[in-house]
Amino acid sequence: MKVLSKKRFLILKKLVTIWLIMIAVHSIRLENLFSQEHLSDDTTKTYRYGEVVIRAERLYNQSSTSVQRITREDIETSSALFVSDLISHHQGIFIKNYGGASGIKTISQRGLGSEHSVVLLNGMRISSQQNGLLDFSMFPLEQIERLEILQGGLSSVIGADAVGGAINLITLH
Repeated sequence: MKVLSKKRFLILKKLVTIWLIMIAVHSIRLENLFSQEHLSDDTTKTYRYGEVVIRAERLYNQSSTSVQRITREDIETSSALFVSDLISHHQGIFIKNYGGASGIKTISQRGLGSEHSVVLLNGMRISSQQNGLLDFSMFPLEQIERLEILQGGLSSVIGADAVGGAINLITLH
């Protein structure tokens, strides 16, 4: 074990003392900096804005897609019972029916499979991201206010799997 000389010991003791004083002063400064008394209400500015409504129609209008809108009036005048029955008569849409009235009904847009179409409910994705499957017979038309059928590549707007297009179901509020 090495023994420190008295001179080195005194220098080390002074350095430790200075270091402890610096830590104490620094902590007092931080305490004053973050104390509530230091912050006044005069420095805080509050900005109030009115209600902000964000609609995706601008995105649809900016892209080079065709948008078909089916309103509530169109739904009421049709004889369709489900969303699948209603949209099967529109251009570029083919409903694959797996088993009659109670079977699964999936969509094919522009000749592409269901994995290339995105289904949105009030603007939120509900179709499976893995395989794009969604049973369109699950949506009764009584709950739908309007539908927006978007044809064309929407990958840059909605996601990589929206090559065929997208269908946005808007429900009654």
